[in-house]
Amino acid sequence: MLTLLTLTALATGPTTGLTLSAQLGKSPTPPAVHLDTIEQELVAAGLAVRRLTTACDGARDCLLAAAGKENVQVLVGVSIAQRRKQTTFDIEAIRADDGATVAQATFVVTERLGEADRAQVRDFAARVKQAMPAPVADVPVRDPEPTKLAPEPAPVPPPIIVTEPPPPPGRSRVPAWVLLGGAGAAAVTSGLFLGLATDARGRVESTPDPSPLTRAQAQGLAADANRHYTIALVTGAAAGALATGALVWLLTE
Repeated sequence: MLTLLTLTALATGPTTGLTLSAQLGKSPTPPAVHLDTIEQELVAAGLAVRRLTTACDGARDCLLAAAGKENVQVLVGVSIAQRRKQTTFDIEAIRADDGATVAQATFVVTERLGEADRAQVRDFAARVKQAMPAPVADVPVRDPEPTKLAPEPAPVPPPIIVTEPPPPPGRSRVPAWVLLGGAGAAAVTSGLFLGLATDARGRVESTPDPSPLTRAQAQGLAADANRHYTIALVTGAAAGALATGALVWLLTE
């Protein structure tokens, strides 16, 4: 049905060109899919659409040259910019004979064009339809009248496209995970040395009387127990500090 409407319009009236004028970033949806949707709305508005392939990268002079070469009266250029999970569309209809902008639409989508986005394209297509020249009717050939020079059209300033600044990057959680990893390692170390200290202390306290250990051995076990308790205390405190730092980092995002 879309092909039949396009062929009928091509045979009876002026033609509208459709092209991908510029692309920034890589969209998860191929640009051809978006162009198909836009073409459907243009054809539904009664426009004859011809798909053009250009490599103008948004250059206006290049787009006008392509429109003149393909003999289209209005060229619709679609610029697609991909930022993170959002795709920004800037659609502009340029009249080929004087380079004037006859319609423009800018909107942002998250995936493919939804119904709300298609409504904006539909309104854009209606404005393009209004700007198209009327088809030339078959009239009898008459003697040419004297040519009257029309005044040159006033230059049209280029449209101002306002783009929203990209959102600030989110805060990384990597430092918090590093702190949590350090806290876990410190907690394991504290538990290990606490077990060693408890074992040494138990060996000293459970020695029968008379003790089979020499005085030097008993003092060595007591010193080991104290040293292990100290290491366990320090690493336990470090584990608590690292865990607190990780929690503060996560809660202050």
